[in-house]
Amino acid sequence: MLWGYAMSDLDFERRVNPWLFDSSGNLTEAAKKQFPDLAATAAGAQPPGWSPEPVTGASGGGPAVKVSPEALRRASTNAATLHTKFDQACQWDSMDVQYATADMSASWKTAQALHAANEIWTAQVKATSAMIADVATALAGNADQYARAEQANAQNFKQS
Repeated sequence: MLWGYAMSDLDFERRVNPWLFDSSGNLTEAAKKQFPDLAATAAGAQPPGWSPEPVTGASGGGPAVKVSPEALRRASTNAATLHTKFDQACQWDSMDVQYATADMSASWKTAQALHAANEIWTAQVKATSAMIADVATALAGNADQYARAEQANAQNFKQS
């Protein structure tokens, strides 16, 4: 699991990990045991261990949270680098299948199966690439939003 939401998105899991599901599209018993968060989502329940923590303290506030926009920017840069490297690495595999089947007769079952597998592979690569790019963009956006909020809060406290 790369992201918290990934394991609770059943449509995504059906596309990426079809072996976790039976022919009816339901999670297998083995998948339910291995991934309790997916099982909870499929049952319409909250995943285990994800309940919010109660607010504590005399002032009614919870624990302080410190966010580092610089750390978010570094994570965004790392995700963008991963995105580029992922695209480069996966592009060649797809090209290799096209090259390998170029001399095969189109009527051969092997050639048809390789082309079908290549289409699925290409779709999965595009979806994964888009998700990595979205993570990079979201991290950069969050870094900017936190920095703006901190700046605005500092200005508001100075005026008080």
